[in-house]
Amino acid sequence: MKTQRFRYALIFNLYLISNTAFGQFYHLSDSLTSPNPQWTGDTAWMNYTKQGLQSNAPSAGSLIWRRSSLAGLNAEWRLNVSMGFNPSSANYCEFRFIENGSNYYAIQLGGNTSDNLSLILHTPLKDTVIGHIPNYVNSNNPQVSLKILRDSSGHFLVYDDDSLLFTCADSTLMRSESLSIYARFTSTRVDKFLFSTLLAEGFDFPDTIGPSILSCAILNPFSLQVKWNEWCELANGFEAFLLSDGAFKDTLTIRSHFDEYWYLEKSRPIPIGYYEILIPNALDAEGNLSTINTHKIEINYPTPKTCWITAIHPFASAGGYFIDVQSDQAVANITLSVLEPSGKTTLFTYDLDSGHTRLVKDLRLPEEAVLTIQKDGIILCLQPYKEIFAPHQKLGDFLLVAESLNGLANQFYVESIATYTPNQVLEANLPNQETIAFFVDSTGQVYSEFSYSVWPYLDLLEPSILSHVFDPERPFLLPAGIKLSEPLGDTTFQFQTPLHSDSSHLFLSEVHFNPNYLSEFIELHNNNSFPVILQDLQLEKNPEVGSFEVQLIDPDLARYNSQEPLYPLLLPKGFLSVPAPFSLPNVRCSIRLFGRFGALIDQMTYAPWNQELYDKHSAERISFNLSGTDSLNWAP
Repeated sequence: MKTQRFRYALIFNLYLISNTAFGQFYHLSDSLTSPNPQWTGDTAWMNYTKQGLQSNAPSAGSLIWRRSSLAGLNAEWRLNVSMGFNPSSANYCEFRFIENGSNYYAIQLGGNTSDNLSLILHTPLKDTVIGHIPNYVNSNNPQVSLKILRDSSGHFLVYDDDSLLFTCADSTLMRSESLSIYARFTSTRVDKFLFSTLLAEGFDFPDTIGPSILSCAILNPFSLQVKWNEWCELANGFEAFLLSDGAFKDTLTIRSHFDEYWYLEKSRPIPIGYYEILIPNALDAEGNLSTINTHKIEINYPTPKTCWITAIHPFASAGGYFIDVQSDQAVANITLSVLEPSGKTTLFTYDLDSGHTRLVKDLRLPEEAVLTIQKDGIILCLQPYKEIFAPHQKLGDFLLVAESLNGLANQFYVESIATYTPNQVLEANLPNQETIAFFVDSTGQVYSEFSYSVWPYLDLLEPSILSHVFDPERPFLLPAGIKLSEPLGDTTFQFQTPLHSDSSHLFLSEVHFNPNYLSEFIELHNNNSFPVILQDLQLEKNPEVGSFEVQLIDPDLARYNSQEPLYPLLLPKGFLSVPAPFSLPNVRCSIRLFGRFGALIDQMTYAPWNQELYDKHSAERISFNLSGTDSLNWAP
């Protein structure tokens, strides 16, 4: 008999020990009609009445009353609240029923323009609305009998008396240290808050389990989102790693790590593939470390040449502007940019279907342009087109159709709309490129201009070059000095530092006046071993008969460039003809070339040739070692 009793007593003691180990029940109740020494905070502004605890602040501001409370799970909280005014963002109150350090859950009454009743989670970085009921306290004297229930899994039920207002769930805070009543008020509302019948009872369960990863998702080619099962922060390190079959593949930087959502980023696209992501230790609000810091993830997103432009109708008539796109997959929310030769760029947003999609809505197209389709910063397609229509084909009943796909303007031919049908078009080989001109920016960086757009060739480059040197807003340009593969030519030209033109850098080489063919032009020559920047050049004419005139003669800036202007370079020992900015009369005329800030660079004087044989011939310089003012240094 004693043995049986001892067995029952042992089982009961084990139950008590187990219950104590896993959770302790706490109870707190206060009518709020008489003082209680357990309250801390702005206790001088407590006015106890038969109806409850009334605010009694001396001036506008805020107050907080706090006391210890350990109820956190399987818990219930009650508080009656009355406000003698219509709440606003300047006059409202909060019942912070679970506080843990600087974090808390609160029922907020007002505090916004909608007069909502809200359950919020406050952390040092932000407030998160977990659940709410709109406009619930939008009245002149709102009275609410709050009742909040929470189960062991973190689900909340919020009531007004016995009427359920809403349910929600959050498990960021599992334990409580205190509760508090907070109020903010203007000078006319300092005594208009009344609280009564406070209750807080429930269990305090010690949290000894560290945070764990729930999911990993790719947000865009440059960033991932890691979701934890609770609020946590980074315990050590700022880098995460992508592993493939246990081998290191790439590194990501952890940018945000004070929430249940962490964000991992790279400055270039994350490699596509199947990976296991390894994350540094996370620390939850209770000081517990994560134990499993890996999660599997598939990185997949649209890549370059996912889609191609197969037809372009650049006319407002005959059905209006449209573009046909051939895509390997459906891609939502792509950005289409239309870059004109002047540098003007217009943006549009569309969705692509798998197969063929016609882009029409709100579209406007110039006669020629460069079209770029991007998704999350990745260029899926870049397609130039030129104006190649015959005069009778410009009424809108013809369009540009791709015969094959190479991403160059020469892939198109002209076809009648009446005979056109969208079909699957195959890729074609790329012709070899060549460098046709050089330009320079304000920092002295030299750019090579190519005969074709550069983008279709970029998969021939190293990924680091692809991501750092190509700019879709400058589709025909690459910085000089890059070692390129044969189809792209070679931009590893060994330049000395480009200099601006002055009296020793640039020469008048030829003046073509009174022509019988071609047009009037001025030819410039760089007789140096370094390139010369052609910027802010002015030409002056002073004829014996006629008007004096000065005009800018800057050669064309780089076209299809929406960034800062790029100025042309005249290469060492190079010649360049520029159209005359005014007429060059067939009379004796002085020509002067000026550079920046009005500095005189060179000058010459021409006159009609005395011999009929040389009539209509231009004046060409004989020597660049002699002055241009010497008439004997010029010959027909």
